[in-house]
Amino acid sequence: MTDMQPPTTAASTDGQNQPQQPAPHQPATPLFTQIPQGFAQPSASHTAGFTGTWPAPGESGQLFPTYAAVPETPKGPSFSDRWPPVVQGVVSALLMGVPLIIWVTLRSTSRLNGWIDFGNRWGPYAGDVVFDVVFGLGFVVMLLIWGRSNVRRVTGALIALLLGAFCLGVLLWLVRPGYWERDNSEWLYGMYQLLFVSALVFGFSAARRRTKGAVVGGLIAVIPLAIISWPDVTQKIGGFDKVESQTGYIVADLRWILLAVVLGIAIIWLSDAITLYRRAGEPAAGMAAAAPWTPTEWMSGVQPQAPVAPQAPVAPPAPVAPQAPVAPQAPASAGLWAAAPIPETPLDSAPAPDQSAQ
Repeated sequence: MTDMQPPTTAASTDGQNQPQQPAPHQPATPLFTQIPQGFAQPSASHTAGFTGTWPAPGESGQLFPTYAAVPETPKGPSFSDRWPPVVQGVVSALLMGVPLIIWVTLRSTSRLNGWIDFGNRWGPYAGDVVFDVVFGLGFVVMLLIWGRSNVRRVTGALIALLLGAFCLGVLLWLVRPGYWERDNSEWLYGMYQLLFVSALVFGFSAARRRTKGAVVGGLIAVIPLAIISWPDVTQKIGGFDKVESQTGYIVADLRWILLAVVLGIAIIWLSDAITLYRRAGEPAAGMAAAAPWTPTEWMSGVQPQAPVAPQAPVAPPAPVAPQAPVAPQAPASAGLWAAAPIPETPLDSAPAPDQSAQ
């Protein structure tokens, strides 16, 4: 059995060979709680909102640091702001103009032909109540759909409903039995017309305008609206004294109403646009003044960004000096279980047993 090797032992200090005990087992690093040695720094795109401190390479640290709350992503444009300003203007004109022309045509035809008659005691415009209510409700629905935001939609609809309610109350008082023949019915009819066009102008402007400058424009627009709505002025603008047919009466009624609505909306729009233009030229705190807006940009309310200055070219890196060759390292030890070699003794040279005792 010369090929059998004795167990590996280590030489102790007392001259006896004893088996070497393994080193005590070290507990492993808990998984997903520590960063191992030499963990690389994360990139900037992976640390958005990070408030802690990442460990330097070669150090240990927490693998899951705390993160600050990430701000919400701003919402996109509303349903009515997804198209260019020109398209929005055309759609607004169609939504306002087409129903208004249909309403004026039906109302004027009903006045001339007596489609809706509440009796001889009621005024000649008693049938207007039905057409005003139907058109007003449709106008409110349009504002709730075509407004720029939820707040503007609700605000425009409430303004239209409030002014429309006053307009309907004045109309009912005006056409009640026996009142139309009185001398003071003219100013009351002028009030009815003013409230009607004001509901259209202010309701639409509240739903579509962007700045507080529209309030100033609304205060200015009241003056021409009041002048146009006065019955004597309405007669001259519409040319009712020259009407000779039913179509001429419809055109005369459309002429003064469209003039009042378009003029009022244009005044408020212009005031809002001036405010946007001035706001574009005011630099924000700590920022340089932005580039001038084009008419399309300040009508759409999208603020252009200032042009970024070109960056200087980056210098090429300096050449790296060649490194000296690394000296060869000494071979590593055989391991934790390595031990000093033990000289072997041949079997034939073993001492003879002591026979003195036999």
